[in-house]
Amino acid sequence: MAFVRSLFALRRRMVAAAGRWKPSTLVAIMNACLTAAATTFGVGAFYAVAGMAQTGLIDAVIFTWMLSLACPMVTMVQFVAPAGLVTEAIRTSNAELLPTQAIALQAGCNICGIAYGIQIANGAVLFTNLVGVGCQLLFLTVGHFIRQANSEWLRFSLRASAMCNTALVILASLTPLSILGHLITVLNVGLYAAPLAKVGAVLKARNASSLSVSLTVISIMNNALWSLYALMIDDFVVLLPSLLGYMLSIFNVLVILWCKHLLPFDLSFLLALCRGERAAATKGCDEPAKVVEPAKVFAASRCDLAAAKRAEYITVHREPWFGGAPAAPSAVA
Repeated sequence: MAFVRSLFALRRRMVAAAGRWKPSTLVAIMNACLTAAATTFGVGAFYAVAGMAQTGLIDAVIFTWMLSLACPMVTMVQFVAPAGLVTEAIRTSNAELLPTQAIALQAGCNICGIAYGIQIANGAVLFTNLVGVGCQLLFLTVGHFIRQANSEWLRFSLRASAMCNTALVILASLTPLSILGHLITVLNVGLYAAPLAKVGAVLKARNASSLSVSLTVISIMNNALWSLYALMIDDFVVLLPSLLGYMLSIFNVLVILWCKHLLPFDLSFLLALCRGERAAATKGCDEPAKVVEPAKVFAASRCDLAAAKRAEYITVHREPWFGGAPAAPSAVA
């Protein structure tokens, strides 16, 4: 009875607290809950399919073999997806079109993946990341070709080779699996979270043209397949970044749908967070500008002109510096 009375007391407190909230606050909380539910919707399906394989409803061996073929194929499609941007950058000789930071981050993820594939002797992980690092090096080579006007190739080649080989030797032979797994997770989360840097501007303008629909869909498929494969082989290092990448990609889809007025709930509650960050960054910079009368502006400009003339006269007519002072300016006004 005491437990039931405590439940009723908790309910009364919640109702009283909800009564003090504004309706807009309740709507924002509901939209936030729906966003979180939609973002994590597929995760339960992954565990359900893996559970069916473990209980014998699906042949686990054949299913794992099929995933080991499908995962590298979809990932390689994602690796070559920026080829359109690379072609456009070459055609216009504009390296700014290339997402250089994202390409370098993807190359780092692939090098870590190669080292991890070597340590666990997994051919699917190893081959996929070998293709990936090759694609990223090709894209970085194109960027160097445009920026340096087809020059300084020796320095670029030596630097890229030294960085890749040194990192691979250290990660594959000297780094424990636990540390390597954390590094892979951090790099992959940073890679998939990179588009979120534009979310504030996208939500404010309600224009998702800067978010690629095709790349987002490929990313969802890629992370979904790798999540299933990681569950089947019981590999947490592959599972964690794949699940986080899947949820971040789903969130990008929600933003795109909201901008196209196709989402059944609202994401405008995120604008409050963006406004709060922007207000903290620009605190003290929003003071109203002082209105200066035109006559005062004209007088100030005449004073500045006179000062400039005096400075010019001093520069031209000053005495050679032998310990004496420069010549005093005449009345040039």
